Amino acid sequence: MKKVAAIIFIFVISIMFSVPVYAQTAKDIKGWNKAKWGMTETEIVSVFDGLVLKDKENPLDQYASLRIPKYSVGGIDFLVRFEMGSDDRLRRVVLVHEGSIASHFGQFEQLLTTKYGQAAQKDESKPSWTGYDKTTAWVLPSTKVGLNYTCTRGMGCALIIKYEDRSLMKDDVDKL
Repeated sequence: MKKVAAIIFIFVISIMFSVPVYAQTAKDIKGWNKAKWGMTETEIVSVFDGLVLKDKENPLDQYASLRIPKYSVGGIDFLVRFEMGSDDRLRRVVLVHEGSIASHFGQFEQLLTTKYGQAAQKDESKPSWTGYDKTTAWVLPSTKVGLNYTCTRGMGCALIIKYEDRSLMKDDVDKL
């Protein structure tokens, strides 16, 4: 009986190792669209050829002086903000659609999953009298892509897609 079990075990193992694996490999991205991590404001304005506007000095938004006011994806118009680090280099790109509806989250979660594979993180808050929050994130070698749908009572709902330079996180982790 032990010999039969051993033969079956070896047979099952050999089948498992002979079946090709079709796991999706997450590709690495080093920025968003034509913008790459570490670019200066001048380089960002140049690569987007007239789409990027420079805001006047705004003390409340000192790290995001560059914007694309209307960028359409999937029939949804986003405001795109380019956020610079303390070194005046690109470190984050944030796409915001205010007045969003719940189905937008599912639409963009599917688009991002198609592009980057299965998400590394998912979280959903329970609806309360103050609002509701839902997030999904894809962690790639150089970039973290976050999708957030947030509703705040009295303020409305927004869909936010955030691309973040992971090298900054690595620097902080190395300090621990």
